[in-house]
Amino acid sequence: MHNVVHGDVVVGTGVQSRKVLQEQADNSLAKQRQKFYLDFLKQSLKQAEVTFWLSIAFMAAGAIVILVGAALALVYAQSADLSYVPLVTALTGALITVGGGALALHARRAKTHVTEQAERIGDKADKDDGLRTTLRLIDQVSDKDLRDRIRTAVALQALGVTADPETIASSLLADPKGEIEPGGPKP
Repeated sequence: MHNVVHGDVVVGTGVQSRKVLQEQADNSLAKQRQKFYLDFLKQSLKQAEVTFWLSIAFMAAGAIVILVGAALALVYAQSADLSYVPLVTALTGALITVGGGALALHARRAKTHVTEQAERIGDKADKDDGLRTTLRLIDQVSDKDLRDRIRTAVALQALGVTADPETIASSLLADPKGEIEPGGPKP
């Protein structure tokens, strides 16, 4: 058997080339999906970090404006014409500080969301690794019929179809030769 490799594509005949193609396709798709999720999480985390530092800057600027308002109140305490300036300055500083606090709250929520997503992706990666290991172990079963029944049970479980463990065990261990063939039982 002769296989020709063109980049990610293996051209050839036989079971081995199809198996190699399937493994490459699975690995490529899994790697692309993993890269997408990781890039998304990195971007989300970076955005949360920038928002956090922006909130710090807003709160610091607001505090400075409030202090300037307090200083102006002391300087212009005797002047009736400019008595509104310290009040306006202090209110402006308070608004800026509140805006910074809102940004800090948003940053904290974003970091919490990224953490939850990272945990979900980690759980999914663990499940994918477990499924891959399970399928490799199933491939080592020498009895073709038993191997196919085990693969079916694993596929059903991966799809979320659940059954009673006793039912699964009895169907996996049942003798396939004792089953009724199409067309009904033979006398």
